[in-house]
Amino acid sequence: MLLEALVISILILWIYQEYQSNVYLQAYLNNLPLGNSVITMGLICFFTLLIVTLYMRLSKTTRAADPGSLTGAPSGGRKKPRSGGPSYGAAFDRND
Repeated sequence: MLLEALVISILILWIYQEYQSNVYLQAYLNNLPLGNSVITMGLICFFTLLIVTLYMRLSKTTRAADPGSLTGAPSGGRKKPRSGGPSYGAAFDRND
Protein backbone atom coordinates (compact mmCIF):
# COMPACT_ATOMS: atom_id res chain seq x y z
CA MET A 1 0.00 0.00 0.00
CA LEU A 2 2.77 2.39 0.91
CA LEU A 3 4.74 1.48 -2.21
CA GLU A 4 1.67 2.12 -4.38
CA ALA A 5 1.15 5.53 -2.78
CA LEU A 6 4.80 6.38 -3.41
CA VAL A 7 4.55 5.40 -7.08
CA ILE A 8 1.35 7.43 -7.51
CA SER A 9 2.95 10.45 -5.84
CA ILE A 10 6.01 10.22 -8.11
CA LEU A 11 3.78 9.99 -11.19
CA ILE A 12 1.74 13.00 -10.06
CA LEU A 13 4.94 15.02 -9.55
CA TRP A 14 6.17 13.95 -12.98
CA ILE A 15 2.89 15.00 -14.61
CA TYR A 16 3.03 18.34 -12.80
CA GLN A 17 6.58 19.01 -14.02
CA GLU A 18 5.56 18.01 -17.53
CA TYR A 19 2.55 20.32 -17.28
CA GLN A 20 4.81 23.26 -16.43
CA SER A 21 7.09 22.74 -19.44
CA ASN A 22 4.71 21.36 -22.12
CA VAL A 23 2.46 23.92 -23.82
CA TYR A 24 0.37 21.22 -25.51
CA LEU A 25 -0.33 19.44 -22.22
CA GLN A 26 -1.33 22.78 -20.67
CA ALA A 27 -3.74 23.48 -23.53
CA TYR A 28 -5.20 19.98 -23.31
CA LEU A 29 -5.71 20.02 -19.55
CA ASN A 30 -7.06 23.57 -19.52
CA ASN A 31 -9.70 22.59 -22.09
CA LEU A 32 -10.99 19.72 -19.97
CA PRO A 33 -14.26 20.41 -18.11
CA LEU A 34 -12.52 19.73 -14.78
CA GLY A 35 -11.68 23.38 -14.24
CA ASN A 36 -8.20 24.34 -13.24
CA SER A 37 -6.05 21.23 -13.55
CA VAL A 38 -3.50 22.39 -10.98
CA ILE A 39 -6.27 22.50 -8.38
CA THR A 40 -7.43 19.05 -9.48
CA MET A 41 -3.93 17.59 -9.15
CA GLY A 42 -3.55 19.28 -5.76
CA LEU A 43 -6.79 17.70 -4.54
CA ILE A 44 -5.68 14.28 -5.77
CA CYS A 45 -2.39 14.66 -3.85
CA PHE A 46 -4.22 15.83 -0.74
CA PHE A 47 -6.66 12.91 -0.72
CA THR A 48 -3.87 10.42 -1.48
CA LEU A 49 -1.91 11.65 1.53
CA LEU A 50 -5.07 11.60 3.66
CA ILE A 51 -5.84 7.99 2.72
CA VAL A 52 -2.24 6.88 3.40
CA THR A 53 -2.25 8.64 6.78
CA LEU A 54 -5.55 7.08 7.81
CA TYR A 55 -4.40 3.64 6.68
CA MET A 56 -1.18 3.93 8.69
CA ARG A 57 -3.09 4.98 11.81
CA LEU A 58 -5.59 2.14 11.36
CA SER A 59 -2.88 -0.48 10.98
CA LYS A 60 -1.04 0.89 14.03
CA THR A 61 -4.25 0.79 16.09
CA THR A 62 -5.03 -2.75 14.96
CA ARG A 63 -1.53 -3.98 15.83
CA ALA A 64 -1.74 -2.34 19.26
CA ALA A 65 -5.09 -4.02 19.95
CA ASP A 66 -3.78 -7.53 19.22
CA PRO A 67 0.04 -7.65 19.26
CA GLY A 68 0.21 -11.46 18.86
CA SER A 69 -1.61 -11.51 15.54
CA LEU A 70 0.43 -11.57 12.34
CA THR A 71 -2.38 -10.22 10.16
CA GLY A 72 -3.63 -7.56 12.52
CA ALA A 73 -7.05 -9.21 12.76
CA PRO A 74 -8.37 -9.82 16.27
CA SER A 75 -8.00 -13.43 17.36
CA GLY A 76 -10.89 -13.58 19.85
CA GLY A 77 -14.54 -14.24 19.15
CA ARG A 78 -14.09 -17.44 17.20
CA LYS A 79 -16.34 -20.28 18.34
CA LYS A 80 -14.99 -23.77 18.71
CA PRO A 81 -16.99 -26.61 17.10
CA ARG A 82 -18.84 -28.97 19.37
CA SER A 83 -17.23 -32.33 20.02
CA GLY A 84 -20.30 -34.24 18.79
CA GLY A 85 -19.70 -33.46 15.14
CA PRO A 86 -21.01 -30.75 12.87
CA SER A 87 -24.10 -28.78 13.80
CA TYR A 88 -26.86 -28.43 11.24
CA GLY A 89 -28.98 -25.95 13.15
CA ALA A 90 -31.61 -26.16 15.88
CA ALA A 91 -34.11 -28.05 13.68
CA PHE A 92 -31.81 -31.07 13.41
CA ASP A 93 -30.36 -31.13 16.94
CA ARG A 94 -31.42 -34.06 19.11
CA ASN A 95 -33.11 -33.31 22.37
CA ASP A 96 -32.45 -36.68 24.05
